[in-house]
Amino acid sequence: MPRFIEALQQGVDFVQASRFVPGCAGENTSQSRDFAIRFIHAPMLSLFSGFRWTDTTQGFRAYSR
Repeated sequence: MPRFIEALQQGVDFVQASRFVPGCAGENTSQSRDFAIRFIHAPMLSLFSGFRWTDTTQGFRAYSR
């Protein structure tokens, strides 16, 4: 959480967690869900939104006001 707050204080508008970036890990994620997020949902959402998503179902997001 401190890294989320720090990013927002530095002027970032949107911060998201991801279990797929180096140094992070998912817990209790089934293989089928892991596959669907990495190879179907995140790539398709990235393609259509123009924003590179790594984990589209993560539980932590922060937005600036």
